[in-house]
Amino acid sequence: MLRPIFEKIGGAVLRHHHRLFVSIGCLGVLALSLLIPSGTLQSQSMPHSVVDQLQPYVRAMQVAGKSSSKTSFLLLPTLEAEELRVGSWVSGSPVLRLSRVGGPSKGWWSFKGRVGYRTGYPSDRNDGVLWQGKGVTAAFHLGSGISWGRVSVVLHPTIFWAENRDFSLWPVFFSRQPEEAYPFRWIDWPQRLDNGSFWSIDPGESELSVRLGRWMAGLSSRNRSWGPGIENSIVLGRSAGGFPHAFFSTAGPLSTSLGAFEAQWLFGRLSRSSVFLPREKDAGRYTTGVTVVWSPHSGLDGLHLGAALMKYGPWLEHGWEMVSDVFRSGAGDQSDQLGSIFFRWVLPRSGFELYAELARNDRWAGVSDLLLEPEHGQGYTLGLQKTFGASPEGTLVFSAELTHLEAEGTSRVRDNPTFYAHGYVLEGYTHRGQLLGARAGPGGIQQHVGITTYSPQGLVSLWLERRVKDNDAFYYWAERAPETVCKYCKHDVSFEVGAEVMRFVGERELSVFADITRQRNRWFEGPDVWNLGVGFGIRGLGGFTPERSSYER
Repeated sequence: MLRPIFEKIGGAVLRHHHRLFVSIGCLGVLALSLLIPSGTLQSQSMPHSVVDQLQPYVRAMQVAGKSSSKTSFLLLPTLEAEELRVGSWVSGSPVLRLSRVGGPSKGWWSFKGRVGYRTGYPSDRNDGVLWQGKGVTAAFHLGSGISWGRVSVVLHPTIFWAENRDFSLWPVFFSRQPEEAYPFRWIDWPQRLDNGSFWSIDPGESELSVRLGRWMAGLSSRNRSWGPGIENSIVLGRSAGGFPHAFFSTAGPLSTSLGAFEAQWLFGRLSRSSVFLPREKDAGRYTTGVTVVWSPHSGLDGLHLGAALMKYGPWLEHGWEMVSDVFRSGAGDQSDQLGSIFFRWVLPRSGFELYAELARNDRWAGVSDLLLEPEHGQGYTLGLQKTFGASPEGTLVFSAELTHLEAEGTSRVRDNPTFYAHGYVLEGYTHRGQLLGARAGPGGIQQHVGITTYSPQGLVSLWLERRVKDNDAFYYWAERAPETVCKYCKHDVSFEVGAEVMRFVGERELSVFADITRQRNRWFEGPDVWNLGVGFGIRGLGGFTPERSSYER
């Protein structure tokens, strides 16, 4: 019963290769979007495709003590209207200057366009379904939705075109795999997606949901995230696009005498990219998981504790076995499992937050195993944010984050599986060639430092990043490299500096961005290379109601 539903949703992707037609079309749509008049929208019905992008801002305002929001930000929250209308953006952002006129039905439309260019090789910046290959990449998100009583329907597809120009690929060491595949292990995480320019239509942030009091249920292709990481969430992140799934979750913090609780369960279907085993039929994979967050009271306001568990495996004929698999284990289990515990502690009087996630990529063999080698199969993220000068004129936010997914020393004496890769499910923890977890990647390490200023005019963001590529594969390579090779000199490490400026212009958001990366020892034995990325974007939002309403000025 479940299979045909998810096959239809997951199969709603089209590809074509008429480069000139598609590039002109995408750029033309971006130009026309400047001419679309903005409508009005009640803030109560604001679409999640817009709210999700406001989360870094509202999270920073919560840390600065300017928001009354009790949301933990540990699972892609749906923010309420009153939680949004805070800080310096209230007077400047067209999204936050919305009136609150009610009506029997509430609808909206939104658009977002983006054009970028890369000089060297593909890059991932938690941009979901978008594939930023070498050359020009143009994306357009256009959606509409309506809420009627407890039911909400959202159609918000993504259309993008990638020039996807050729660049030097590293030899692939596995038979049946094309030259674009990942070279060092079985995983659907290709060096290059497809072998030329292509365009794609994806369901994007579409969703059908029913609200049952403080709970929600529905079918969705929404991009979800679990855990406290801003750049890297280990169990479920934003590196890949959303996959078709059913879900059941709280609609916000659920207050009880023991504290506030948030929870989410999902079951979905994963698909391969066109690059992975192209001559073999994709039988599909399932993924199912649950996360729970507890925010205690009694003098511990600002502390949020959570746990997440996710499993994925080959698609089975009996649907109930897959749906309930997150709670099962056994010797014959052919699925893979990731789990984590995490916390976030917000101290608004100090304008400071601290967070961490401790994940595990393998089951414990028993209590003795847990006590003797707790570091086996582990990964972690540590991070903080500090705000300065929170005022209507602006707020400065400093952030720092470290993610470590490299195998520990236990790998010398026992099998220590690499994050997101699996010996039976060869595609790994991926969807259409992109990682569902942290963008640091299997065996990866990433340090990120950023400064962002929020003002009534928009934002300015600067960041510096160091990223180590797949150290698990590096040490496997180094053990077999000739003695004449300087092994400690050959880690694949990238250093990146970037900036983004976003400004409110009338009833639009306009942005420009640029980053430059120096990659040392590409694929361990390769050359040092540069990669420059530049681009611009535009976003707008409007609504339609039975009654005429207007923006607050």
